[in-house]
Amino acid sequence: MVSEPTRNIAAVESGGKSYVFYINSDHKLCYLLSPTGQNTNDFDQQTIKVPDINLKVKCGSEQIAAIAWEGKGGKEIRVYCVLEDKADPEKRGYVQEICFSSSNANGWELGLLGYAAPRPYVAEGVSLSASVQALPDRAEIKLFAFEKGKDGVKKVKLYSYSYTVQDWVSKTVSGKVVAW
Repeated sequence: MVSEPTRNIAAVESGGKSYVFYINSDHKLCYLLSPTGQNTNDFDQQTIKVPDINLKVKCGSEQIAAIAWEGKGGKEIRVYCVLEDKADPEKRGYVQEICFSSSNANGWELGLLGYAAPRPYVAEGVSLSASVQALPDRAEIKLFAFEKGKDGVKKVKLYSYSYTVQDWVSKTVSGKVVAW
């Protein structure tokens, strides 16, 4: 039997290379990395490994978003996916940020979003999209999640990093929408 990745992919360009992120059939977060030079036909397959963490995407979750930019310390990549909270009685999914910084010798690591309480729990089948605006002194990162509201109407939630409170904050940005 041939295993297949999930249907969703997210791609970024960083350091002159293409990264194509996906979730494999074992629920691992993976990427294809373009080779250096002119031959871009055969990308290398990589699995994201975070030290001391068994990083597995929530079963049934295919959502993934990614961003990249050049920061003060070099290249920065962020990937967002849905992990399962095994300690949660409902086994809900939450958004987790996974980070790569060229200035970090450890490679990939868990980001602040999703790392600790309060975790950004999301509805089953949530849609994710991320954006970044690189400014001279910081990066303005935004993550959007399309999820079902308590009244059954879908809503768009915005997660953004606040430099004032030094943490992620969230708000609903589609409150005026009554029908899609």
